[in-house]
Order: sequence, then structure tokens, then C-alpha cells
Amino acid sequence: MRWCHFVRCSWEQVIIFFGTQQGLDLVARLPLDPGDAPWIEDPGYFGAWAALAGAGVRLVPVTLDGEGLDLAAGERIEPEALAST
Repeated sequence: MRWCHFVRCSWEQVIIFFGTQQGLDLVARLPLDPGDAPWIEDPGYFGAWAALAGAGVRLVPVTLDGEGLDLAAGERIEPEALAST
């Protein structure tokens, strides 16, 4: 990882998934509880929407601006969001 991506980590901190959906599912379930309201890009990757919906969270679609997720819009819609994708 360090040589390719300049990421400093040890082997204990690396998780290898067999596919994107497997990784998204784990990321959706570990830090979030059912009923949490994370921001999600709108439009965004359908697989991320599916993984988060499967985890029982209430998706908060947030539009994009020229730099990515429109943070001001997200704060207006759901100021208590615990995560964003």
C-alpha cells in the first residue's frame, strides 16, 4: 500500500474484499445503526445506495457541486448526519 498509494498502515489494518458490494456492505453496517441518516451523493452509485438501504439507514440524498458533495446543502437537509458517501 505504501509503495503504490502512499498510505501508511500495517498489514493488520488492511481488509481485502472480493468485490465492491462486499466492501460497501461492511462499511455500511459497521459505523452506522439502523435509522441513522447518512448523506449520499445524488446522483450517485446505485450499489452504495443499495448497501446503505440494506443496512436499514435513512438515506439523505445530497446534490453535487463543482467540488463534489454540496456540504452546505447536506447541512440544511440533515445537520445531524453521522456519515457521507
